[in-house]
Amino acid sequence: MQGKVSSAEGWISIGPWGGRQGERWAYKPTEGFIIKQIIVRHGWAVDSLLFQSERADGSLEYSDKFGGPGGTRTDKVCIDSPAEYITAINITIGDSLLFGNFSGQVVITSLSFVTNVTEYGPFGSKLGTFISTLVENGSMVGFHGRAGDFINSVGFYTHPKFPCICQIPVQEYASNEHKNINAVELLSLRDPGPWGGPGGNQWDDGVFAAVQKVHLYIGHGWIHAIQVEYMKRDGKNIWSPMHGTPIGELIEMDFAGEVLVGIEGHCGPVEGENGIGVTVTSISLYTNRGKYGPFGGGNSNEQIVFYFRAFWEGGWILWQE
Repeated sequence: MQGKVSSAEGWISIGPWGGRQGERWAYKPTEGFIIKQIIVRHGWAVDSLLFQSERADGSLEYSDKFGGPGGTRTDKVCIDSPAEYITAINITIGDSLLFGNFSGQVVITSLSFVTNVTEYGPFGSKLGTFISTLVENGSMVGFHGRAGDFINSVGFYTHPKFPCICQIPVQEYASNEHKNINAVELLSLRDPGPWGGPGGNQWDDGVFAAVQKVHLYIGHGWIHAIQVEYMKRDGKNIWSPMHGTPIGELIEMDFAGEVLVGIEGHCGPVEGENGIGVTVTSISLYTNRGKYGPFGGGNSNEQIVFYFRAFWEGGWILWQE
């Protein structure tokens, strides 16, 4: 049987990381099934993925094959679930031009699956920007991303009770070894994010009953500032401080009668007064009624733009850093 791609209540979608080419794909095991095997086809990049899940009664479920027909090697990741489960994925992202492929795609050049027992992989060439994501005290229960001739991006599903640690890339490099970006820290997060670069001052507005309004200041192709009006638990509204410098075009969004359920966008290097830095270049917000955006975009090196996306399925966003 084929795995369902519909939402499962209470799951959080984190990522994907990688390129924007290809079509969206997703695999969430049907209720009662647990991922037991992952078939990875790869060469200089990860060409395709296929998932097999199993239920306690021995019934099997297979996903579609995501990706293209290429690759020079096939490996199988066999997980001894439920005792063994996936806790992390390690990814490298690179441009196909590095390998003489002139399709101009940003693809997953290597991928490894880390369980509570061992690491499987890496599968691929390990050339590109290194990203490591970890679910603390929990597991990755499904996967998603974009794919065409290759796996262009990968993200995962987990449950909201599991905090995540993510290492966010700020630049591309070519190496046959894992390389940590000096300016990037490992952050223990109560929610997905933040995404972007290491510069600026950290901000966190805390948790409120609802998001009422969001003001964005956009200019030169990136987001300069954001300010949010929240509803407190006593029903009173309060504005956050201004985060960033309020220059450029003001975009005002009013979410009266709506709830935020998702956020997506892009971050990448831009050139400002103090040189080149990594910032959020575009952002879209999703509510239970529709999509706002994208806002921003442009003036960013397309070869090193990273896509971020997080959705709460069966709930809402109180705020996203």
